[in-house]
Amino acid sequence: MAQAFKYPRFISPGLYVLQVIPTSSHDVDSSHHAFIAFASAPDKVVDGSTVLLRYNCSGPCQLGVHVSATTLQETNLVIFRRTWLIRAPEGIRTHQVLLRFPPSVLYRRSLHNREVLEVLDLTLGAWIRHTDVHKECPSWPVQLMWRINTGRIARCRREEAEMDLLEFPLASTGEGFGVVRRLQPPIDKDLERLRRQAVTKPRATLSMWIYLLEWCQEKQCAIFHQLTSQKVYGSPLIQLSDTGDLVIQAHLTEGGDEAFRNNKALPLRTWIRLDLNIEATKAQLALTWDNKTFPASYKFRNNMYLDDTDGHFVIGGSRYYKGIRGYYGSMKYYRFGTEKINHDLSPKDLLMGLAEFQSECEELKNMRSTYQQEVTASHFLSPFNP
Repeated sequence: MAQAFKYPRFISPGLYVLQVIPTSSHDVDSSHHAFIAFASAPDKVVDGSTVLLRYNCSGPCQLGVHVSATTLQETNLVIFRRTWLIRAPEGIRTHQVLLRFPPSVLYRRSLHNREVLEVLDLTLGAWIRHTDVHKECPSWPVQLMWRINTGRIARCRREEAEMDLLEFPLASTGEGFGVVRRLQPPIDKDLERLRRQAVTKPRATLSMWIYLLEWCQEKQCAIFHQLTSQKVYGSPLIQLSDTGDLVIQAHLTEGGDEAFRNNKALPLRTWIRLDLNIEATKAQLALTWDNKTFPASYKFRNNMYLDDTDGHFVIGGSRYYKGIRGYYGSMKYYRFGTEKINHDLSPKDLLMGLAEFQSECEELKNMRSTYQQEVTASHFLSPFNP
């Protein structure tokens, strides 16, 4: 039994405007004649505000008040909870509760307060639960099932904003095919609502490891791109040029495409981490190799358009673009962006061994080519050389 009020619009740190959405008018339990309801609630919720509850317990019961928040990464995050016990019937009573919020909600991000929640919605709820002591012993089958399931907590599937688009090493031969990844909408309705709102004002992060054997033999090759259901390029389109630099293109909310070039040639035969952060009109690129990071940024003329459930993502080439010649390591996608990317080269031993094997293979090819040239020059090799 519960009653809830929702505060759906963020105004400033610690301040929320009230829009009342009561679950029922009285929340009366006719069988036990017990109920709980808000006698008064503030129009604006700030730290230190109070709510007045009206309740009736027909027997021993527990009552509680909670405030849950919805952020970009999580829903139903409880930021305040107060409970109290009623051990005997007392008739209809009132109880005043003082609301206190944690610093992560009250204050803006600063040097001393870095873990700040970007709250979108607040829900104020109250509940009542009977605590009757059962005097009868449970049957043996009930006791057995209780022992089997003791400690087992049924949990809803947790939907992560961080997704692994690629979890295994991938060899790319420079041809017109790659790995396809399709993303599904979140099951959670609040997360899906946030995702839809972010389509025209996206905030997403893509992080990947690549190992190049050579630059593109054509003008441009595809590293990563989105093909929408209309068979057009979405956001982002990441390409490698024939001079070794990157070309990054995005589809814009007001129509049309726009691209920028990062004038930094990527090295060959070394692992490179490519991080692309998208936020509305801004794109921030970071390239890391040999423990050095090379950042770059670009501002588009209007917001990028990113619907990650429309069509599919392609890692490597497709029928429209040839892929790179090299290898991919793991690849992560943060649906709502992230402040910090935790993405080390993994499995490091295997991938570093792959790089060493590739170097040895190139050395063997060079030795074989040199030997053939020497033999040909000495006229010991037949004119027909399969």
